[in-house]
Amino acid sequence: MNREIIVTAKPHCSVQLSNRVYMPKQAEPSAPAMPVAIILLENFSMMAFSAALDALVTANLVSSRPLYHVHTFGRQSKLVRSDLGIDIAVDEQLEELQPALYRAIIVCGGYRVSLATDAMLKKKLQAAARNKPVFGGIWNGAYHLINAGVLGNQRFTLHPDNRESLKERFPSANVVRAPYVIDEDFMSCAGPHSALLMMLQFIRREHGRECVQAVEDVLNRDRLDEEQDMFIASVTSRPGLPPSLKTVLEIMENNIEDPVSLDELVGYAGVSRRVLERAFMKHLGTSPSRFYQELRLTKARQLVMQSDEEMANIAVACGFSSLSHFRHCYRAYFGVPPGQARKERNLIYTS
Repeated sequence: MNREIIVTAKPHCSVQLSNRVYMPKQAEPSAPAMPVAIILLENFSMMAFSAALDALVTANLVSSRPLYHVHTFGRQSKLVRSDLGIDIAVDEQLEELQPALYRAIIVCGGYRVSLATDAMLKKKLQAAARNKPVFGGIWNGAYHLINAGVLGNQRFTLHPDNRESLKERFPSANVVRAPYVIDEDFMSCAGPHSALLMMLQFIRREHGRECVQAVEDVLNRDRLDEEQDMFIASVTSRPGLPPSLKTVLEIMENNIEDPVSLDELVGYAGVSRRVLERAFMKHLGTSPSRFYQELRLTKARQLVMQSDEEMANIAVACGFSSLSHFRHCYRAYFGVPPGQARKERNLIYTS
């Protein structure tokens, strides 16, 4: 008997990337985390700082090893006043900064940050330049980097309200109108919204596109509308994705509880089984059956972690033939059985 197959178009993402933060860590060649120093100037932009820091912290979460070790510094004390009037505790005072220990040094400014020459800041930045780190400027942080003379002819940007004054004082500076710029070992951004974009591009350069996609999947989860409750990043928008593959992905995502067989999927795709399997491997790096199972396990993870629904009901809702089969597949994919995952969630909430 024929049954109804839901084919309504919905967005997709790489399932593995979306689940990367929840999956067991895979062994990778050990490498030390990049030490990053962030200098917070008085009245720094809290939003810009948070965006930049969030990208680095999330990159650590989705990786099998820590990628960045962030240390914060304040100019005169271990409490720095943000532009919101909130004091933020930093790790150390600026005078304690040992530049040789850091491979990246970022100066975080803000709308009301003073642009007057700071002798201590200038001294530390000049000392750091001898070791050729990656320098970064957030909002008008680049102003202080230029003032310290640590930038050659690299392009950079800063907040529009500070561009004219910088050009007046440093007429040969290669300032451009752009949200963010990464030129050789110098990165800069104009404000809070571009701070995240700048840092994602920096992470991409260091660790590749897949790492950045995983970070974006985590940070963009709040952009869903009511019908987009499973995934974030769109796979179907990728250039060159065959229409037949898009059709199959749409059917898979909209038929979680009652999975569609591969033969039925082939019929809807209008291509041979071999062609469909090749398309999956080329564009998604996995087989249709594996992708479909990961899709259903992702839905199961959401129900396990975000509800108190019984495991047997979750198994049925996600298309598993039995509770034991569901538990086996969940553990194989996420490293722990669903019951343990929920217990760990409850411990976090009650601690």
